[in-house]
Amino acid sequence: MKRLFAAFFALMYLWSYANDGEFYSEGNQLIPINDTTISVQKEILTIDRIPGKEYWDTKYAVTVYYEFFNPGDEKDVIVGFESISAEGYIRNFKVVMNGDSLQHEVKCLQFPRDDDGQFKLYTPRTGYYKDGQFVEDVWGPDDNEEFYFYENLCFNVYHFNAHFKKGVNIIQHTYIFDGAADNMSQYVFQYVLTAANRWANNGIDDFTLILNMGDDQTLYIEKSFFDSASEWTFDGTAEADNEKSSWQEFHLNKGSLVFHKLNFHPDGELFLYSPMKQDD
Repeated sequence: MKRLFAAFFALMYLWSYANDGEFYSEGNQLIPINDTTISVQKEILTIDRIPGKEYWDTKYAVTVYYEFFNPGDEKDVIVGFESISAEGYIRNFKVVMNGDSLQHEVKCLQFPRDDDGQFKLYTPRTGYYKDGQFVEDVWGPDDNEEFYFYENLCFNVYHFNAHFKKGVNIIQHTYIFDGAADNMSQYVFQYVLTAANRWANNGIDDFTLILNMGDDQTLYIEKSFFDSASEWTFDGTAEADNEKSSWQEFHLNKGSLVFHKLNFHPDGELFLYSPMKQDD
């Protein structure tokens, strides 16, 4: 029981940076499960916030445009999108490759445990695909209440078979997932960037991130993959503040916030939040 509450509050703190948070899912890169010879030449990641009637009803539409380069002969590669999510909070998952829609499957894997039986929530799963199949964890829960908390919280792998022709291949990837809110923020958002380092070029040759969070928004973005506001541009009207902080503050009056970088080798994840407005 103690482990249940400790894990619960740790999860809320890590992903929401406040008490009373809710975490439903996180975005991630497409990654190769059984091949690392293919590189990412270009990626355009667009994130559109979809406001709900209440601030906690926020959703996000994620659109990713990839240009992959296969230097060798054509091949089939199993590609996986990884997500920590409660069941049912990722919707409309679609993949189009070189103009053709691809079918996908979802594998819900249990979180691994350490030697003391504790769940390793923040340890990336590795080695879960061997000899042409997914490897299941086999364990029996020793605490029913703890297991109840985790039974709908999976390490999900959305996987599909991608046929890479020689040369450039284009994959367009879209989905919608529910956001998170807490007692200090209108919304929070996280996207795993470092998974891009698993491809053959250990990153992305040409990376663009476009944030469409709406008009009249204040955002705080953690400086985990960039150093200063000068690395961002505004497609509209905005201003930056808090240059010396570990969080970059942006005030968006209208339009998009854009980050662009060549030879991008991310060493941190995208994490942003919008503070609760004074009149809310």
